[in-house]
Amino acid sequence: MSMSAGSVDDERILQFLNLAGVVNFPVSPWHRYDVLSPGEMQRLCFARLFYLQPKYAVLDEATGALTEEAEGQPYRACKQLGMTLVSLGHRSSLEKVTSPLKSPSCHSCVVDAAA
Repeated sequence: MSMSAGSVDDERILQFLNLAGVVNFPVSPWHRYDVLSPGEMQRLCFARLFYLQPKYAVLDEATGALTEEAEGQPYRACKQLGMTLVSLGHRSSLEKVTSPLKSPSCHSCVVDAAA
C-alpha cells in the first residue's frame, strides 16, 4: 500500500517530530551528520520511536546529548504513548523521570507505562 504526499501518515510523522522537539527540520537533500546536532539526532530517534510505538524499547544513552531540563519530555511522551522502556544512562537526573534500578557504574532505569 503506497501513501501519497500529504497523506494522514505525513501528518502523523509531523506530529511525532513536534512531540520529540524536532524543529526547523531541513527539507532539502542533506546528510544527518552534516546538518543535525547530536541532540537533534537523539530527538529524531525519539520521533521514530513515537511513530513506531513499540510496547517495549531499550534505550542506551538516549538523552545524553540533551540538556537535563529537556531529557524528561521524551520519557514522558513514551509513557503517554504506552511504552515500557529500559533506559541505560550515566546521568543521575534520569532517576527523576524513570524508576531506578541501582547499578554501581551507571543508572539503569525503567519507565513502565502501566505504573
